[in-house]
Amino acid sequence: MATEAAVRLEDIERRRTKGNLMEVARPLRQAREDLGEHAERMRQVIRALHDLGVEVKHLDPALLDFPALRGERVVYLCWQEGEMTVSHWHEVEDGFAGRQPLS
Repeated sequence: MATEAAVRLEDIERRRTKGNLMEVARPLRQAREDLGEHAERMRQVIRALHDLGVEVKHLDPALLDFPALRGERVVYLCWQEGEMTVSHWHEVEDGFAGRQPLS
């Protein structure tokens, strides 16, 4: 996971000193590469979602909006991490604060 890679990188950076630079060089490089790979995968997923019309509003916790028709007007269906299904919607201009149940 990206979070674990970031924590590992921070830990190595925190332990790095002039005296142990050669010792931590390889783990430091690997941690940076791992974090970069995670970041690229996240960018790919966000691009794929965007191509489907999904708007990523927040990453942690995840918050996604999906354009939809409600009657004759465009609204957003809204899902946040931890919800089992898409069960809320809001007006385009209202954002998360205007969330309402679908029922």
